[in-house]
Amino acid sequence: MNYSCVATALLLLATQSCPVAAGAPGLPGASEQVCRGGKVLGEVAKGDLNADGVADIAFFIECDPTTYTSELVVLLGGESGGHKILARTTFVPHDRRWDEVKIRRGLLVLAQGCAAACNSNWNRSFKFRYQAGHMRLIGQDSSRYEQDFLAQTTDMVEYVNNYGSSINYLTGTAIHWREAKKRKIKVSRKVHFAAGANIPLEGFDADSVIPGVHGYVDEDFVLRLVQKD
Repeated sequence: MNYSCVATALLLLATQSCPVAAGAPGLPGASEQVCRGGKVLGEVAKGDLNADGVADIAFFIECDPTTYTSELVVLLGGESGGHKILARTTFVPHDRRWDEVKIRRGLLVLAQGCAAACNSNWNRSFKFRYQAGHMRLIGQDSSRYEQDFLAQTTDMVEYVNNYGSSINYLTGTAIHWREAKKRKIKVSRKVHFAAGANIPLEGFDADSVIPGVHGYVDEDFVLRLVQKD
């Protein structure tokens, strides 16, 4: 995660009267709208989420370091230059996982991945869109790359099994795929489900799964979907 732009971004937000946490670097005397003495983590994402022509922002903030949690906060910009909280949800940080938030093409993108000492290289992203006053999940992508440990003694890093999925909640389509490099095989399996899942950013659990939707293609290229308990 790139932290070099944080100070610049925060100073810019301060000139726009953005009411982020009091005590955040570069924001002396800011509003306590998020939390008192909070620490902004990583970059501050900026973009237009509700198509009103005014810049909105999103960032991670640590309100209480003793709880070992952080919050992802989304604030809508106002014409007067201030911001108001649209959504906030709690995350438990992990030293082997990186978390990042971006605003791209009017969508809020939450990205996560392996930071260090992982058995395999993995990453995933969740796309949220502004709908009827809430940020709702519309899609997610994930991939995992299993390293060939026999190749670690060389300078080349090989991945023998690449697999993942792409889920579109608007169309009700999930595509699960796997690629075996040494066998030169790549397959994908498509799953259809009821579109329009109502999954808001508030209380969002990145590890939650939906039976019949989430799953993976195994090493025999058989689709394994999560089943109901």
